[in-house]
Amino acid sequence: MTIANGTAASVQGCIEACERCGQVLDAITPEHFASAGRDHQPIGAHLRHSLEHMICFVQGLPDGLVDYDARARDEVMERDPAVFRKALNELKDSIRSISPECLSDAIRVRQTASLDSEPVVLGSTVERELVFLSSHTIHHVALVVQFCREEGIELPEEISLAYSTSAYLKNSLR
Repeated sequence: MTIANGTAASVQGCIEACERCGQVLDAITPEHFASAGRDHQPIGAHLRHSLEHMICFVQGLPDGLVDYDARARDEVMERDPAVFRKALNELKDSIRSISPECLSDAIRVRQTASLDSEPVVLGSTVERELVFLSSHTIHHVALVVQFCREEGIELPEEISLAYSTSAYLKNSLR
């Protein structure tokens, strides 16, 4: 499925999820980015976690094996907003370069599925993983929005909503 600008919806969904991360970054100070709250990890850790999932995806595409457990867990990226923003912009460019022709390509995904288990390798498609990644990122953005509110930082409500929730609300208001 494509949207108005000819971009696949799954690609656009990941780009929009990345842009939501950028909106959070624009609204907070470097201290808020890098510091843990009373009851949560630093905002930077949540955003880095999401970004690194997408990076694993992009890095795994050429070989057809995405290993989500192989995240770098880059502590500099989670503490330094400038490093995070640079990685975010590079990632958006990489996602934009995914061709519509490869969306239905089969890929394998490697990830630990439960505590004390070996990682599993499962079949998927490029498009399915893009949809997962945007949803996963928005989930973390929603957590971050809540953390920001606890600190008195207001962010637009819509950046914390899943795409399906936004669509539901839009249709229910008609």
